[in-house]
Amino acid sequence: LRHLPVTVKDENGNPRLAGVISMRDLFGLLVQRHVDLGLHTERLKKETAVLTHDESLLQLTKGAQALPVGRILREEKLDVTLAGVKRLILDLESVGTSKWSAFLAKILAVPKAPQVILVYDPAEHDESSLKSLEKLKGKKGFTIFQKPVDLFSFFHVLNTL
Repeated sequence: LRHLPVTVKDENGNPRLAGVISMRDLFGLLVQRHVDLGLHTERLKKETAVLTHDESLLQLTKGAQALPVGRILREEKLDVTLAGVKRLILDLESVGTSKWSAFLAKILAVPKAPQVILVYDPAEHDESSLKSLEKLKGKKGFTIFQKPVDLFSFFHVLNTL
């Protein structure tokens, strides 16, 4: 379902199609109205980092540390960059589908590695990558969200880790 019909009743009480609302517009409205539901405290903001090019994800996690994707991928000393970060939101499409598994291994090699919250679009990954992601779902240290993200579950996870 990509569009929702909007109906009105005419002067005779009969329903009439007035227009449609796209799911994209509804999502944008939800983000604008509920962005303050995100990271409730300064502690959460300081302890959360986001690695993405997606403006919607940046808006949802407003206040968290937005890490520069290109520099982080080349970073040799991730332990310094991720010092104090307890949760890392990683948008796999921003890292690149061919690089994400090596990048995750690099993150996990960091002493006191953060909880990794992966966000991905299944349409951007081949079958092998999707199987790898499925295997990560039950692993300690990982939480995985498929796009479009269930926002209530997403914020629940962020606020309880």
